[in-house]
Amino acid sequence: MNIFMKVLGYISLGIQRVGEVFLVINTSALVCITFYGVIMRYLLNAPVVWLMELSIIMYAWLTFIGAAIAFKRHQHIKINILENRLQGVAKKYLLIFIQVLVLVFIFFAFFGGMQLVQATLLQRYRTVNLPVAVFFAPLVFSMAMSFVFVIERTIMLILTKSEEFKKEAA
Repeated sequence: MNIFMKVLGYISLGIQRVGEVFLVINTSALVCITFYGVIMRYLLNAPVVWLMELSIIMYAWLTFIGAAIAFKRHQHIKINILENRLQGVAKKYLLIFIQVLVLVFIFFAFFGGMQLVQATLLQRYRTVNLPVAVFFAPLVFSMAMSFVFVIERTIMLILTKSEEFKKEAA
């Protein structure tokens, strides 16, 4: 199991790093094309028609991949009133139960995203000539990334001894 966790940890870390690099590139490109659009529209009075559609697609990728990375880093907002009141085995089981609920959500979101991608694969944007499916694809990628992160976290929770789930000092 130790080798499996190491391999899963490396896979998870690799996915996280690729996602972070993608986010940096995507954000930089989004800033550049937005700046280009502002210059073209307001200084040269020559609006770029494809800019809005491309920006929306890039923002969708930024949002969903960013959400997966935030999930890996434990940076999402959560309500932990019950978690903070529990300790030991009860806290461990609660945290595992939460991960199972997250896995159920990921399952439905992943397959719902796949259906959206398939339904829009033949439709095309007018100005950028890309399939509309590229707008929905980040949902699928994000859920696949999150699946790996949740599996890793769930296995770590299962392997952690119950005594380690003590109440944190307030």
